[in-house]
Amino acid sequence: LKLKVSRFQVVRIVGLSTLGKMETEMLPLATEEGSDGSELQARPQGVRWSGRARFALATAAVVCLLGAVFVRTQKADMDGTGVAGVAGVAGLDEVGDCKEWCSKERNAHKPWEQKCRWENCRQCSECTELPEIPPLAKTPYQLMPCEGSINTTTSLTGADYDAVVKSITDALGNLDPVCNATTCPQADVSGCILRMAGHDFMDFNAQTNLGGSDGCTDMKEGDNAGLDQCLVAGTEYGFELYTFYRQFCTKVSLADFIVIAAEAAMTFTRGVYLAEFPDRAQMDFKSQFKFGRTTAGECDYSAHVLPSPEVCDDVTRVFVDNLGLKWSQAAALMGVHTLGRASTENSGYDGWWSDPENSRRFNNNYFVSILAKGWMPERAINGNPLKNQWKVTDVGFDEKVSGKQMMLDTDMCLAFSKGLLSYKGLSAANNDCCTWTFALNLAEGGIDTYNDGKFCGESDKAKIDLWKSLPKGTSVANRIALWKVWEEDTGVGAFQTFADMREQCCQGLRRFSGEFEGFSDCGGVSHPTGLAPHAVEEFANDED
Repeated sequence: LKLKVSRFQVVRIVGLSTLGKMETEMLPLATEEGSDGSELQARPQGVRWSGRARFALATAAVVCLLGAVFVRTQKADMDGTGVAGVAGVAGLDEVGDCKEWCSKERNAHKPWEQKCRWENCRQCSECTELPEIPPLAKTPYQLMPCEGSINTTTSLTGADYDAVVKSITDALGNLDPVCNATTCPQADVSGCILRMAGHDFMDFNAQTNLGGSDGCTDMKEGDNAGLDQCLVAGTEYGFELYTFYRQFCTKVSLADFIVIAAEAAMTFTRGVYLAEFPDRAQMDFKSQFKFGRTTAGECDYSAHVLPSPEVCDDVTRVFVDNLGLKWSQAAALMGVHTLGRASTENSGYDGWWSDPENSRRFNNNYFVSILAKGWMPERAINGNPLKNQWKVTDVGFDEKVSGKQMMLDTDMCLAFSKGLLSYKGLSAANNDCCTWTFALNLAEGGIDTYNDGKFCGESDKAKIDLWKSLPKGTSVANRIALWKVWEEDTGVGAFQTFADMREQCCQGLRRFSGEFEGFSDCGGVSHPTGLAPHAVEEFANDED
């Protein structure tokens, strides 16, 4: 692996089987040529992959990370009680009314034996009247039964792969393409698909060699709230992966299908982006896809392993320690947050990671947003003191127009921390500060190429060019010397320019006073001290 990789290079690299080491020799398996002349290779059976190799081979769609691409759905989260879940469905407050939701047109074709496996249908009279209530589905395998399904894909042609991809991209294309402050169907559904794939592989542990893309995650975990709708119950837009899986379950394992579905979502949303910016890089998953993943029916090892959105150290635990990634790769994977949004119904958080339109485009806007916008804490989301996030504080930002935008601690700590010279953590719940950085850090493309020439909402080119020219320096003494020369060249006060940038990014505050007394900049603004600041800066300035 290259030490310097872009998000899309990581996407291309991780699907290869040549990374890391294998514990046994590769078993000889012939490749099968597709009708289009392409070849798809099988993952060798009987081989356990160790470290990064197993993770890489198991996840060609490994950009689906952190389990925080939360799709907006109608249903309340799975709380394990059944009754409470029903009360949250579309505002219904009586158990008897659950039939109104569970028997909607999009669910009418499903037998009650199946629907009674869904958390929010379990209390329906149709379920309680069954001679034997089916066991509550705990895994996708249990949730998506399919007659004649296979556990391991033994052969797959290029035409087979294309058929799976086409079924999903066509469905995404049939969704309403309109994106505004409150709705964006293509973003929500794409985010849901990636969330499923991410939750599937993020239980991998290089030390125990358990988990990975095996089509299994604990559906009873609160972190998986809402995924049952994305898989089988239908999102509010009528989309469910089960519809497409049933078409291919006799040919493709559920584990492989989930990976292909994620690749299809990224392919589609990249296409949306390329339609407007055709000169940007294409993406090719098919040529690197490896089939042969085995679906796990149960996965107790996946419980309680997903990262907490408000614990920055969990990024280290999951991506660096468990998955064995470098920080640049971990940061690259986080870029999947450019798709979809968080919702209080599922995660408890609220907002887009990007603006609504960019939330249906697979691009680098996530990294641009971290650096090219100002952020301050927003606490007790929806009245819950355990849910805290970061909100945009650019002067002139209008939530009614641009939508509710947010970042989680695990997003922000990639670039920022409370430390002036080194990483010291970051918490929306506990830190009173504003994250922003010098415009110079986005001078290589982050502002002009990828953010429509804007910095913290400011679009005046002359002003931004001045801001981009303000030196950072390598030390306090060096900065003072450089600022003195800069003032002589421009005739403008350096500290005044510094304060102008802060004011633009931090809610109009040149100095932190009044109700913001005690606030400060989040660490070093010229040289951010997060976990992977250089990678975030690189990806924001050049997505290729």
